[in-house]
Amino acid sequence: MCYKSESLRGIARDLADALMRCIESSDKRVMAGEKMGWATSVIRFDAREDFLHVSSLDLKRDEFTEHSDDLLEAWQRQRQLCKEHGSRYIGTALDHMIVASSGVLDGLPISDGVRYPFQHPDSGWWLLGSEYNGDIEFVRRVHVGDLLLVRDDVRPYLALEPGFCFSQARTPSVWFDEAVAKESSS
Repeated sequence: MCYKSESLRGIARDLADALMRCIESSDKRVMAGEKMGWATSVIRFDAREDFLHVSSLDLKRDEFTEHSDDLLEAWQRQRQLCKEHGSRYIGTALDHMIVASSGVLDGLPISDGVRYPFQHPDSGWWLLGSEYNGDIEFVRRVHVGDLLLVRDDVRPYLALEPGFCFSQARTPSVWFDEAVAKESSS
């Protein structure tokens, strides 16, 4: 795995260890060209000089890049936020669906981000801006990847487990709601 910033050495080591645990637990061989979701992004294994190297997806350019600084920083922020708030790390994949009000997609601050229990392909996340008035006509389901193209600032929150909420408009900015955690995922 390549990275430019030396400050990422520890998190890069953590990622290599985590990847090895995933690979060993699956008893499956990783082949060149294979992809894996990671830190609300995607990594790809590339063969170079008889070794597998990890490339990461640059979502805005829609291509894989050799340097994984952005992916490492995103994973570090997600892990730190989960640790600070006592949440398990429950990743969200780019192909999962998220519900967002129109103002959120236009860049307005998120007044309520809530993660409900979920089943694939849903992420469980509902992101509502201050303009949202409760009318379901003003929300839509979008792929997480499409949301991140316009709102990468929400990526750190997307690994919080169901029951967690966040707001960019008030404090506390992250909290746990037991009632939300107990809702049915159907």
